[in-house]
This record gives sequence, C-alpha cells and structure tokens, in this order.
Amino acid sequence: MSEDEAVKIILPKCNVSYIIRKEVVQLTGQERSNRTTHIGWKLPEQASEVYIGENEEYGSTVYAIVAAQPSASASI
Repeated sequence: MSEDEAVKIILPKCNVSYIIRKEVVQLTGQERSNRTTHIGWKLPEQASEVYIGENEEYGSTVYAIVAAQPSASASI
C-alpha cells in the first residue's frame, strides 16, 4: 500500500473538507518521550514525517504518522 493510500484510510474524513500537508517534525527528547507514552508505541526517529490535516472552518487539526509494517518474511 502506498503512503497516499494509507493516509486516505487513516484520515478518511479529511479527504474533502481538510487541507492535508506533509511535514517533517523534529522532536526533543522530552517531546518524543511524551508522545511515546501518549500513543503507546515508540516513534522511529527524532524527526518524523507527519501528515497534518487542517480544517479552518471547524478549527480542527489532525495528525497522522504512516509507519511501514515489517513483512512476515522479515527476520528479527
């Protein structure tokens, strides 16, 4: 699945009324630790590509990170 396809699945309601952009976000060690605790999984790097969906009409913003899932045949 491509990143664009994944974003459409993750942010389905953002496809029409939101402006979606991709941005590289740099996190400090404390910010990264806070996010890791909040979402329950470790972020891969200090800098992550984040999809940001913004809707000015409703004043809402949503964030999504698309991470590759290891294939079943990948060795650990």
